[in-house]
Amino acid sequence: MDNNENLQMMYEEIMQSSDFLSLATIDRQILVEAARIRASSNAIHLPDAIHLATAQIHNCSCFITNDKRLKNNQPFQVIVISDFIEN
Repeated sequence: MDNNENLQMMYEEIMQSSDFLSLATIDRQILVEAARIRASSNAIHLPDAIHLATAQIHNCSCFITNDKRLKNNQPFQVIVISDFIEN
């Protein structure tokens, strides 16, 4: 098993057994909100807008990312991983 397969297995385990992470189905309401978010900013790409819309609609209190572009003007706390890593 190579490192990519190990990493994939680790992610799958976290998603299936986590108490702090939930998975959401993408529905029409999320896609409509994602389109609104995407249209409001050239810096946010559609996959990011779908993630943000999902978090917003499901009333997430925290959004974890490593994309600093997503940090501004969100209705929830955005934690950028690289802000906590020393160079």
